[in-house]
Amino acid sequence: MSKTNFFANCKTLEELKKEYKKLAMLHHPDRGGRLETMQAVNNEYDELFPLLKNKHNKENTKNQTTEGINDYKDIINQLIKYRDITIELCGTWLYVYGDGTKAIKDIISDLGFWWANKKKMWYLKPEGFISHKHKTWSMDAIRETYGSNKIETQKPVYIS
Repeated sequence: MSKTNFFANCKTLEELKKEYKKLAMLHHPDRGGRLETMQAVNNEYDELFPLLKNKHNKENTKNQTTEGINDYKDIINQLIKYRDITIELCGTWLYVYGDGTKAIKDIISDLGFWWANKKKMWYLKPEGFISHKHKTWSMDAIRETYGSNKIETQKPVYIS
C-alpha cells in the first residue's frame, strides 16, 4: 500500500483522536472495512501521536497530558464491535452510552470508565486530570464548550 495521509489536517492531539474515531468507524474490519487500510490508519496514528503529544505539552504547561499512544485507540477498537452503544469524544474525555452498555458494563468498567449517574453514561477522563471546578456540567454544555464527535456502533437487528 502506498504512503497514506489520513491525518493531514490534524494539527492537535484532540483533532488526531477525533479523526481516528471517524476512520476507525469507516475502516475497522469489524465494521466491514479492510484490514490493510485499518493497519495503515493505525501506523500513521502511531507516528503522529508522540509528535502532537509533545506539541500539546509544550503549549499547555498547566494541562499536560500523560496519555499513551494506544490509550484511546485500543479502547475505541475494543468497544466498536458492540451493538447499540455510542462512543463520544468531547475534548479529551471519552463517553460511552446507549442501551447496549448494560450488557457490557463490566467490560466498560475494566477499561477504566466511571459511571456518571446524573448523565446516565460512562466517562473516561485523561490520566492525571484534576478538576478544580465543582460544577456539574450538562452534556449540552460540555459539547458546546469542547466539541463533540460521536460514533454510534451497530444497531441491533430485530427479527419479527
